[in-house]
Amino acid sequence: MKQIMKILNNYSFNKEEQEQNQMILDMVFELAMNEIIEKEQDWDEEGAKFDPETKKVYYPSGMMDLYKKCQQNDLFSIIVPEKYNGFELSYTLWTALIEIMARASLAFSMFFPSQGLNIEIIKNFGTPEAKEKYLPLLGSGDAIGAMAFSEPNAGSDISAVSTKAEKEGNSYYLTGNKIWLSHGGAAGTYITFAVTDKTAGPRGLSAFIIDPKIAGDALEVVRIEEKMGLHGSITSQVALDRAEVPKENLLGAENDGFRLILGSLASSRIGIAAQAVGIMETALQESINYSLQRTQFGKPIGHHQAISFKLADMASLVHQSRLLYLDTAQMKHRGEDTRVESSVAKYATTEAAQSVTYHAVQIHGGYGYSREYRVERLFRDARVLTIYEGTSEMQKTIISRGALSRAEK
Repeated sequence: MKQIMKILNNYSFNKEEQEQNQMILDMVFELAMNEIIEKEQDWDEEGAKFDPETKKVYYPSGMMDLYKKCQQNDLFSIIVPEKYNGFELSYTLWTALIEIMARASLAFSMFFPSQGLNIEIIKNFGTPEAKEKYLPLLGSGDAIGAMAFSEPNAGSDISAVSTKAEKEGNSYYLTGNKIWLSHGGAAGTYITFAVTDKTAGPRGLSAFIIDPKIAGDALEVVRIEEKMGLHGSITSQVALDRAEVPKENLLGAENDGFRLILGSLASSRIGIAAQAVGIMETALQESINYSLQRTQFGKPIGHHQAISFKLADMASLVHQSRLLYLDTAQMKHRGEDTRVESSVAKYATTEAAQSVTYHAVQIHGGYGYSREYRVERLFRDARVLTIYEGTSEMQKTIISRGALSRAEK
């Protein structure tokens, strides 16, 4: 917490903003470290649930009670414009909040990046009607935001989307299958792609907001995924069978969805970098605590060079990664183009999280392989960070193209 505030206070926030940032993050830290972290092991063991008869999904016991506390403290409204009942604060503060939540529970922190991306996309590309309707709902938390991008044959290659959108009268009707939806079945808004011109390839994709209250039974949860980690977070497959989307829920111009969404993903990648730092920080602290308690050869293992050097490597990666994501978030706050920098932040921090959680398990020895110890869950949860919102391989493609482009100018 102190490290975050030291960095934030070096940015161009005035005294009032600094005090506001401190107050909000203190409150978030108290909620995360006193209440959320106490539940994360139970959530991991219980997992999210799906009733195949009713097609309803359920978060683990107690998760939505803590979600409501976030609502009561107006946490989801931080980056919503004042015009739509938000506070319109900095994206840097928002990502710092995500780090703290991820320290307590990556599964719980999943509410924030997807909420933020829904808010960002609707704020930037939504029609006046969509902004008026959905931004207050997302800011209050009364609607959970979800992203419906991936399909069985379209993961990293978004241009391979086959879900089609047929325009009839004042609505579009979407038909297709979407997979890997965080909060699928529980969300109040779904940002998605569909083909509106099948002859134009990527230039024939449009972006939409699916409202489940309008779509009704035409949006159906097929299953939820049984995952290596993130057991407490819902990850669903949904089927769209002529799901109605009113024309005012079209995002941007028709056939411009590919460019629109790819540009917006830069925001969510900064949030994922913040999640990675949250997991790393907890893995580091767990390892320090264990290394001071566990004695071998007459002294705590943390005083043996083999372990102390691992701790040094871990602490260095945490500090570097925190500076990287916060600096990228501050660039975004200033209105700069961060498409390449966001990929750098996601790639570097999520790969670092693999190393830090690996070493955390190693420091714990056999106990690190036991579900009794937190580092076992951190190791499993961290693995997904290099995959969702664009794999590490995709990030390296973006980074290398950016480097080549800049060199050629």
